[in-house]
Amino acid sequence: MTRQHYKTLLSVLLLVAFATSAPAQDRHAKTPQTTLLNLQQDFTFFKTILSENYPSLYRYTGKAKLDRQFDSCYAAIGPQTTEIEFLKIIKLLFSAIKDGHLYCGPSPQLRQYMDEEAKLFPLKIQFIGNKAYLRASSGSDLPAGTEILSIDHKPVNEIKKELFRYMVSDGNIESKKYHILNYAFSSYYLMVFGERPDFAVTYKSNKVQKTIKVSAVRRKDIPKDAESNGLQDLLKLTFKDSIALLTIKTFDSVALKDAGNDYRAFLESSFKEINRRSIKKLVIDLRGNGGGRDLYGALLYAYLADKKFAYYKQLTAATTKLPYEQFRSNNSSYNNLDSTMLDSVDAHSFRLKNIAHPGLGVLEPNKTRYSGKVWFLIDGLSFSATAEFCAVARGNRRGKFIGQETGGGYEGNTSMQIDTTLPNTKTAISFGMIKYEMAVTKARYKGRGVIPNYIITPTISDIINKKDPQLDFAMTLAHSIR
Repeated sequence: MTRQHYKTLLSVLLLVAFATSAPAQDRHAKTPQTTLLNLQQDFTFFKTILSENYPSLYRYTGKAKLDRQFDSCYAAIGPQTTEIEFLKIIKLLFSAIKDGHLYCGPSPQLRQYMDEEAKLFPLKIQFIGNKAYLRASSGSDLPAGTEILSIDHKPVNEIKKELFRYMVSDGNIESKKYHILNYAFSSYYLMVFGERPDFAVTYKSNKVQKTIKVSAVRRKDIPKDAESNGLQDLLKLTFKDSIALLTIKTFDSVALKDAGNDYRAFLESSFKEINRRSIKKLVIDLRGNGGGRDLYGALLYAYLADKKFAYYKQLTAATTKLPYEQFRSNNSSYNNLDSTMLDSVDAHSFRLKNIAHPGLGVLEPNKTRYSGKVWFLIDGLSFSATAEFCAVARGNRRGKFIGQETGGGYEGNTSMQIDTTLPNTKTAISFGMIKYEMAVTKARYKGRGVIPNYIITPTISDIINKKDPQLDFAMTLAHSIR
């Protein structure tokens, strides 16, 4: 099992969108409903399994505050609560815990309703900061790039803030939430603000504000974003003049295998070629890399390290009753983890011994290491194992970062997922079993990711015209360095 949740960008964004919910009004009459007792039983089951097996419940939110939130959410369950409203309760809790690996999803019945029957907002919206722009539309003559000011008389920045409340993220990171919002806006808008036949859209054209009415559509009628073949160029090395560009789109061992890639062999051959050519400038593109096998980050850093290094400070679990088959060496980075490899810290915390994982202890630089200058391209989809690698590189001051804040936390995350289904509503739940703490210098901003040295945000024109200002900036910067 890898730590990579997401097979493709589009599928995860839609999946996460389904895991949000609507306000406590019966705006979805056709969606599944259940009894008060069933909902209360599911909530109690959910709270119990999380409390007993999840090691990071109070990592970012204090116990007293989070306990009050649990009590408040339980009290909000009433006789008229629908399944989609119950999802809201779970999502609010997950959002308060502040862990981007947490997931809850709808029952098959609710998912079918969302896919086939629900009426959705027809415009593809791109949020950049506090503004929003049209990317594509169904049933509208507005040109791409048009600035959208409000929807149903709600300013777009207020809409963004409200939708963010239903998205999970590591700590206080927002960069990943922007990606989710931009690719699944219609689903979020439906579930938070309710279903309706049409929408009032106010936009700006030639400095003049205008309002039009657009009709709701089913999911199949929403314009699709162009998708590249996910099996092409997951790993790639190219050269431009005296600069090497190393692109790593995933650390997911299954995806790499399916694409016919050998990750270890690729790294070895790439750095041998870089050194053979005496390249002194290297750009590593990790944008969109949602993670995967955690050891792959440490293997990459070994090619950049100039001395022995530590990668993980420590790994901890909340219980010794783990699904150890998921920690076999043939399908994870772990060394056939078993209960003898855990030391008790207290009744609810167990630290993994160094023998449990090759990323613990002191690691050696690779013999084919690269000693030149490095620039890293990152964004809000640089998550999980990828964010771990970025944290170690930043903590060791190995290079400069360009782009947008990583979607994963600088200090670590909680992953190696366990999946379950709540017995009555059939709500899907997933959370991490292992708390990862990185061997990095003290965070300047608690609860944040790796913040770039050079923050480069694409404009709506860049996005529409498929320009890449982040890569252009990196190449120009590298050229300017002697």
